[in-house]
Amino acid sequence: MASEQMNDVTVIASQAREFISSGHFADRIVGVVENDPWSKESLDRCESFFLNHGDTFDDQLKYEYMLFLGEGLRRRFNGEWRQETFTIDDSGQTVDALCIYYPHSEHYDAVTNLLDHARDEASGTWWSDFYTVNQLFFDSLTTA
Repeated sequence: MASEQMNDVTVIASQAREFISSGHFADRIVGVVENDPWSKESLDRCESFFLNHGDTFDDQLKYEYMLFLGEGLRRRFNGEWRQETFTIDDSGQTVDALCIYYPHSEHYDAVTNLLDHARDEASGTWWSDFYTVNQLFFDSLTTA
């Protein structure tokens, strides 16, 4: 990973930690349950608001939603922020993505597209379902 990317991801990781630790997220992420921000109820409420109003979000608010979702994954599943380049098809086409990497499983979750996935799916539960699938995945590693 290039040092320029590492510097960027280091700043992003610091911003994400501060956004949550300061409690500022509770003022910016509508619907969040402050004492349990990544619970199913909280994620579904946040996603519902996003689906109804996300088209009016400025870039800063979209960024804060991404920080909120990514930092939740990092904290809940013991991950770390990373910037990675992935090959997405047989043609060799690549895409850069901000991710949460889980060293204990060598698994990545791209966070740069979590808002788009929720909008595309439009279920209102995509984020909480994503967290649930991760929980099941990591639970399966400990019982295997």
